Formats: sequence, C-alpha cells, structure tokens
Amino acid sequence: MRRVFPLAIVVMCAVACNNGTTTPTTDSAAIAAQHEADDRKTPILSERVAGSVNVYDGVNGKLLFTLQDDVPVTTTITENGWCQIGIHASLTNEEATNLFIAKGADIKINDQVAGKAESNLEVGSSDGELTGYIEAKYIKRGTIIENYLSNLLQSKGNNNITKQDLQPFIASYQLRETDVLGTNWKTYEYYDDWMTDASAGWRILLVFKGDNLLGVVHSRVMHVNDKIDTALELGYNFLNVNSTDTTALNDFVTQFNEFIVGVD
Repeated sequence: MRRVFPLAIVVMCAVACNNGTTTPTTDSAAIAAQHEADDRKTPILSERVAGSVNVYDGVNGKLLFTLQDDVPVTTTITENGWCQIGIHASLTNEEATNLFIAKGADIKINDQVAGKAESNLEVGSSDGELTGYIEAKYIKRGTIIENYLSNLLQSKGNNNITKQDLQPFIASYQLRETDVLGTNWKTYEYYDDWMTDASAGWRILLVFKGDNLLGVVHSRVMHVNDKIDTALELGYNFLNVNSTDTTALNDFVTQFNEFIVGVD
C-alpha cells in the first residue's frame, strides 16, 4: 500500500515478530518485560534484540552478521518462529561507495558499534540497509509496540484513558501527532516497517476524542480483554477503548473507511 497521507503532512496480540495472535498475560516474564520497557532511560523507538543475535540470509540459512544486545531493529510479522529484521548501518566512505561491508568489519548504527559482519555483505543502499532473518524469540517482548500498548490498556481496565496517561508511551515510540483525519480527532501515528512496504501505512494510530482515548487503529494483531476489535477497510482494525461513546465510534469508523479507501 502506498503512503496515504498528503505531502504537506510530514510523518513515519500480536507482536512485530508475531505468529498472528497475542493475549497480554500477567505471567512473570510479561511483567518483567513490561518493567524493562518502562524503566528505560532512552526511547524504545522499535523492537530490540535480546542478547547477542545471529542474523541469517534465510530461515536456518547462512550467517550474515551478528547484533549486540538491545540493538533496535525493524521487524516483519513472524512466520514459523522466524521474522525478518532490518537496520540502517552507519557506513564508512568506502563502504558507502561500494555498497559493501567486508567480513570481520564492525557494524555500526549511529556510529556506535552494534555488531559484526560474519560474511561479506552487500548493502541495500547508501543509507546502510541490512536485512536478514532471526528467530523471533530473540526479540525483547516488552519492546514490541503492540505488546507494550496492549498491556498498558489492559492495566487501565474500563477507566477513561487520557493523553496524559499515554504520554510516556507516545514519547517512548516517538508517535507523531497528525490531523490527517480532520480536527474532530487527535491522532498519533506510528508507521509500519519499511521492509514490508517502502510506502507503508499506519501500524498504530491512537485516536482521541477531546482528551480521552477513543480507540486504536492497528495493522497487526492486538487483543485487550473486554475490548471489541472492529475490522476496517484495507486490512486495518479498530480496537474500541471507549465503548460508551457509540456515536463518536461510529462516526470515526465511517470517516476512516471513507478516507483510507479514497487515498489508496
């Protein structure tokens, strides 16, 4: 799907690495993952790898490179326990010219060492695109945006959720405010990965009516107990958070469907 927003607007349960379903849990691992995300001193931004991770050219394929613990990556949806990941590496002048990283060279992100080339690597573009496959279990659960948000919404129960409640989440993933759907709604957006579609659409869109969260548009699976998920056009879904304002809910669903079909 091509990017659906006007050029004047500047922008970017389940898991990013997921098997198509998710349910937030209260087990110790999930709680620990949530605390790990909440306690960070810097923004999460995207999924983070857990431990030193091998990256392959395919499922059980050739080893391409390794990444250090907590390196941020872009991920696709998981299939059979594996997902594709991507990074934008910082390149030397020679690497950028040749689009090539030699075996044994350090892989850097933002000029900080993040891993090592275990094979000679062809780089996808001058901005350092490197992709490969990892086992999905090596993605930190608490850094997956759908998991983080699902657990956060679950913890609020049936209480109204305000922008202030979600401000730490918005800041940690650097969601961007947009009025692309008009002034009736306050919306905050997070784009899908660049590997799935070079002009990808929304992965998460928070929708507020006034200061209260109305719901969440999402393109990957989410599940929050006692919350209704409504299918929208073009593969999107809408997680109904404020079920009491049925007029606003119906108005938003209608407007969203008309908008997304009109611009696709």
